[in-house]
Amino acid sequence: MRSPTETETDDNLPIVIVGGGFAGLFAALHLRDLHSGPIILIDQTWCFVFKPLLYELLSSEVKLELICPRYDRLLHNTGITFVLGTVEAIDLDQKQVKLNGLTYSYRYLVLALGSTTSYFGIPGAKEHALSFRTGYDVFALGQHLRNRLQIATQTEDMEERRAMLTVAIG
Repeated sequence: MRSPTETETDDNLPIVIVGGGFAGLFAALHLRDLHSGPIILIDQTWCFVFKPLLYELLSSEVKLELICPRYDRLLHNTGITFVLGTVEAIDLDQKQVKLNGLTYSYRYLVLALGSTTSYFGIPGAKEHALSFRTGYDVFALGQHLRNRLQIATQTEDMEERRAMLTVAIG
């Protein structure tokens, strides 16, 4: 059992959330209404990615800022602190997260680390596919498609042209 001083000290410690995807960002926004203490959101990138609309970024229907808004803008006036960095270590016994040479003590820790691209065991997919998870992925795919189109328009062999313009989506 903790002594009253330990409990009072814990009340002042932040909730630390690692991962700023849908789960992390929405956990932070929901918890700010339930927790009177500080909340810290940590992510490796400056921007949240609204993945359901990445295709609109590829088709140039919307601007990057709408699909990938910066955390500092999203969290402005929310009381949630954003920290850019990669977690180097988590000490569960000491209730500390270490990153960027700093240590953050926490009352509660939320790990919302997201997912990785799955290739579903399809041979060659990992080596030859382009992922579609970030703004950078969208621009890489767009550049790749434009390059293929440009090469195809300069190719007279119809079979080769068709192969260059064939795209598989998984």
